[in-house]
Amino acid sequence: MKKNYPKVLLFVLFCALAGTQQAVFAQSQDVRDAGLRKRIAVIFQDVASTTIPHFYNGKISNKTLVQFGIYYNALKYPNRFASLEKSGNRTRIAEKYIASPALKYFGRKVAHQSITDSSFNYRSGYYYGYQEMFEQLAPLELRNLRVTSKGSIFIAYADVVDDFGEETIEKKKILLKKIGTGNKSRFVVIEYSPAK
Repeated sequence: MKKNYPKVLLFVLFCALAGTQQAVFAQSQDVRDAGLRKRIAVIFQDVASTTIPHFYNGKISNKTLVQFGIYYNALKYPNRFASLEKSGNRTRIAEKYIASPALKYFGRKVAHQSITDSSFNYRSGYYYGYQEMFEQLAPLELRNLRVTSKGSIFIAYADVVDDFGEETIEKKKILLKKIGTGNKSRFVVIEYSPAK
């Protein structure tokens, strides 16, 4: 009979690690500081409103970073887009405006590239696209926000409400790492995913 010690050992180790991670988050504390909760809620709302795909363990694609930068600016700073036609449909935005939110929210630098599935093409320091891409873009509402922390890791759970047309509610979570202390501290998003 063939012995499967290595497979059994790996399985036991995997279960122990999974249990350790659950135990760490089970020991987390609710965050009650209103200022801290507000900062986290703004980050959560900004990430959810840009409709980026879910990502885990800090593994966010460069394409998603570019998409986030474009949609973040459309939500927060629409005046950064320059109209290229009298009708105002074709538009462009400078690459520096795409790079800064990616660095601020995810701690990552952007390698500038065209995003074909969102119709934004990159060339000569600008992203070119169409204003109609942003017609359904609006800040999403967060309900039932719960924020917990364990050391420098913060987890926020919320019902994300999209009321464009029919109201839809999805349970989401965002995992953040706090970097620095006091007034110089900031958060980096390391996960955005469905909540269970």
